Amino acid sequence: MSFLRKSYGAKGCYKPVLRDIIVLKKLLLSLLIVSLFISSAHAQEIVAYRANAEVDGMLLKESVTITVFNNHELGLARFTYPFSGQVENLKTFDDKGGLESSVELRGGSNYVTTLFRTPLTVEEQADVLYEFSDPLAVTFFNGTYILSTSFPLLANVKIFDLTLRLPEGTGLNDPDVDVVPAPSEITSDGRAIILKWTESNPRDFRIFVRYAPLPPPVESTTTSTTSTTLPQITTAPPADNNPLYSEGLLLFLSILMLLTFAVLLSMKLRARTSIQDKIEILKEDEQRILTLVAEEDGIEQREIQRRTDYSKTKVSKILSELEKRGAIRKESMGKKNKIYLTQKLKE
Repeated sequence: MSFLRKSYGAKGCYKPVLRDIIVLKKLLLSLLIVSLFISSAHAQEIVAYRANAEVDGMLLKESVTITVFNNHELGLARFTYPFSGQVENLKTFDDKGGLESSVELRGGSNYVTTLFRTPLTVEEQADVLYEFSDPLAVTFFNGTYILSTSFPLLANVKIFDLTLRLPEGTGLNDPDVDVVPAPSEITSDGRAIILKWTESNPRDFRIFVRYAPLPPPVESTTTSTTSTTLPQITTAPPADNNPLYSEGLLLFLSILMLLTFAVLLSMKLRARTSIQDKIEILKEDEQRILTLVAEEDGIEQREIQRRTDYSKTKVSKILSELEKRGAIRKESMGKKNKIYLTQKLKE
C-alpha cells in the first residue's frame, strides 16, 4: 500500500487502480465463460453411423442414423455433419418427430446442421435420423448400371454400418469385380440383392457397384405357366455371348478408369481442404492444433505449445485425446515428441 501511495501520490489515489483490476478480472472471467460455451458446440463423439440405402430407378435414397454423444462439460444445442453427393428432399428426425435443419455446401460436401429439440446434457447421447435422396449416384451405360457414392466418416466415428438394396429384377455379373470394396455379406430378400458392409473406427468409405437387369422370364414349352427368375448372383456366361463384354462396355470401363485416376489426383490436391473439413466438428482448441499438424506433418510438441500459446499441460491433454480418437500419432525423438496425422485422417 505504501508503494501505491509512493507511485500515485496522495492517500487514496490507489483505489481507482484496484477498481480497474477488479473490473478487468470480471471481464476476463466473462470471456472465459463465453469461449467455453462456443467451443461446446464442437464437442461430440459419433458413437455409430448406420446407413440404409436403396436404389429406386436412377435415384439413390438414403436413411442415415447417427448416434451423437456429448462428451463436453456443457450442453450441446446443435450438431453438424457432412454428406457427399447431391442432398435433395432432406428431412431430419429424433425419436419424437421432425427436427429443424439447414444445409450448407462447403468443399464439395453438404454440411447439415440440426438443432436438437432440447440441448444434450453432459454425457447424454441421442439418435438423429437423416432421410434424403441423391440423383447423381447412379449412371446407366450400354445395359449396365453403375452406382458410385461415398460416406464421409470423421475421425471420431466408432462404428459404421451400411446396407444397400439393389433394384428388383437386377443382379451382379461377378461379385468379386462388380462390388468394391468387397461387402461383409451378400444376401437376398427373395426380390432384390442386399449388400452389407460393417467397419470399426473406419476411414472415409466409398463404394462402387455395377449391376444389370436379369434375363426376362422363360416360358415353359409344355405348360402355360411362366417361371419367374428370382434375383440372384449370376455367373457370367462366355464373353462371346455376354453383352456386358461388348466393345462399348470395354470403352466405357477404360474411360471410367481414367476418370478414377483424375479423381484420385484431385483428391490429393484437395487433401488439406478435406482434412480441414473433417476437423471442423471438433472443439476449437483441437481444431487449432490439428490444423498446425496438417500444415507441418511431424511438428514438435514444443512448437505446438509455442504457436498456440497453450500451456504444456493443455497441449499434452489435447494430443492424448486426439491420439485416442485415431487422428494423430506420436513419435519420440530423444527427449522430443513429433506429431503426425494418421493415415486414417489423411484419406
